[in-house]
Amino acid sequence: MAADIDHAIRRDIGGDVQQIHSQNTRYQNSTYKLIMLPVWYSAIEYKGKMYLMVINGQSGKVAGHCGSCRIDYASYCRVFYLSIARLLICYTIEKESAMKIIELPKTDINKIKSLWESLNRTHLENSNNWKNHFSEQTFEKRFEKLLKEEHVYILVAINKNEIVAYSFATIKKSIGEIDSIFVKNEYRKKEIGKKLISQAIEWMKKQNVSQIVVSVAEGNENVFPFYERLGFKKNMTILKLV
Repeated sequence: MAADIDHAIRRDIGGDVQQIHSQNTRYQNSTYKLIMLPVWYSAIEYKGKMYLMVINGQSGKVAGHCGSCRIDYASYCRVFYLSIARLLICYTIEKESAMKIIELPKTDINKIKSLWESLNRTHLENSNNWKNHFSEQTFEKRFEKLLKEEHVYILVAINKNEIVAYSFATIKKSIGEIDSIFVKNEYRKKEIGKKLISQAIEWMKKQNVSQIVVSVAEGNENVFPFYERLGFKKNMTILKLV
């Protein structure tokens, strides 16, 4: 990969001779994929003899020769697949352990500015009636009043020293509210948003709030199922005169 990147840089520079004085490479969206091979090939040793077997990767059927030994192929197959599953689980746990959720102090609010701006762009693109509002909205305007609230709870999800998601919750007059939440595209469908909301809800419940609400911007109704899975229900629709 490094050689390919180096070649791409030299190609972009052009000319007969290139000099690369500095190079900063950042890898994103690193992942892994699994495929089911048509055939698993294995060999086992029994009483000094080697026996071969083949496992159909799609049907799970086992074929092979074992002489007069009493080897339970079904049991062997189960152990074989369980071993693979255990390795995959360990790998997944290791990847998830790199992700951590911590509380962000108010003084570090600017660390989520780029994520909020991505959220605001999404609202701008999805909105049918309030594009002017979102086009004029700024990070400073949005959080100036929120940060003045007495009860503020900011959470961030960090992966390898990078903030990949955040949630912002406040309590006003005993009413808890999820004011803002955003997860980077490549980290969605990993239950990060669920963990952020659940932790924010626990914080609000400890403050003995009378109710917990969340407002969804017009054009983003597709997030309703996400909140409904967390226990929220649609209460009312508010229309605003323009």
